[in-house]
Amino acid sequence: MLLQGIKPDGFTISSLVSSCAKLALLHHGQVVHGKSITIGVDNNLQVTSALVNMYCKCGVIEDAWVLFSMTPTRNVICWNSMIWGFAQNGQDIEALALYEKMLQENLKPDSVTFLSVLSACRHAGLVEKGQGYFRRISELHSMTPTLDHYACMIGLLGCSGNLDKAVDLIKDMPHDPDSLIWSTLLSVSAKKSNIKHGEMAARHLFELEPLNAGPYIMLSNMYASLGRWEDVKSLRSLMKAKNVKKFVAYSWIEIDNYIFKFVAEDRTHPETEMIYKELNRLIKKLQEAGFTPDTNLVLHDVVVEEKFESICYHSEKLALAFGLIKKPDGTIPIRIMKNIRVCSDCHEFMKFVSSVVGRTIVLRDSKRFHHFIGGKCSCNDYCFSVLVLEVHGRRGISDENKSHR
Repeated sequence: MLLQGIKPDGFTISSLVSSCAKLALLHHGQVVHGKSITIGVDNNLQVTSALVNMYCKCGVIEDAWVLFSMTPTRNVICWNSMIWGFAQNGQDIEALALYEKMLQENLKPDSVTFLSVLSACRHAGLVEKGQGYFRRISELHSMTPTLDHYACMIGLLGCSGNLDKAVDLIKDMPHDPDSLIWSTLLSVSAKKSNIKHGEMAARHLFELEPLNAGPYIMLSNMYASLGRWEDVKSLRSLMKAKNVKKFVAYSWIEIDNYIFKFVAEDRTHPETEMIYKELNRLIKKLQEAGFTPDTNLVLHDVVVEEKFESICYHSEKLALAFGLIKKPDGTIPIRIMKNIRVCSDCHEFMKFVSSVVGRTIVLRDSKRFHHFIGGKCSCNDYCFSVLVLEVHGRRGISDENKSHR
């Protein structure tokens, strides 16, 4: 478009920024931001909202806040982007405070606003506040809660230990529960080791999404954690009979405009030897500082050595080691993306690295951002997953693991 001499407008720029946000490509987003300034559309509200959203989705909440604060006129989309950004980056109280400020500005919240607010309550474990906001949707704003809103409430109740109330909420829903509802219940049941509700949720998911490997793997891991190996064997046989394919967990990191992708125990990278050397050095250093790899999280009937490899060589740890090699400047945060939830061992590992090595690590998993600074995480370890799914399907994809531009 530029080569043909056509000048981009605000819609062009906002579309580009949205693409960068979806891929969490911070550098490219910053370049487009610069372009918006040079062509004079940076004050366009559509562009500003997209930029706020992009910086939030790249984990740079400070820049998002600066942009938001400098915008003289904001619409609901802009407010939603900032509230959601706070919620996803561990600043839940700030998210709720901003929502209240939005109301003071006489702006009417929409379903997306409440989804962000309920997410903040869920992450912070604010059950009563969450229930209050949930009631407001219909009582004060005359809207019907969506399945997404119900899923947030089920997650909030489940993570706080009120699984029975979560099930009652599902029964009282005006909608038929979909896969999101049952997936949420299965997830919180797994975290709370509630096999009764976990089995119920999994059965519904087997019917709704018979080829989705997630519910089979999660229920299998619940059985394994209880030592019910015959049930594990039966589920694996069922998956084989239905030809259910296991998904691959992977992490990726951007280095000098290249994306490098890793899976657990990955040895396809041309600098594999150096990466493992750095990671093993790091593990030893952390162990001296008190870190112990939690091999109990590997829910497979294998020997201790295999458990150690399974837990120590997860994809985000390999990506981190590679990032430390390629970005030795201690002032630059290491940014890693992951396609599933980070496990509790890797979460603890990152906290130790941020303290012992003194590097800020920003990890975006499938649910939210984790900012590791000085041995602490922005998520405050709330409602943390203890089931390791990454060891599944980690082999046989060497072609997909090669770095690509």
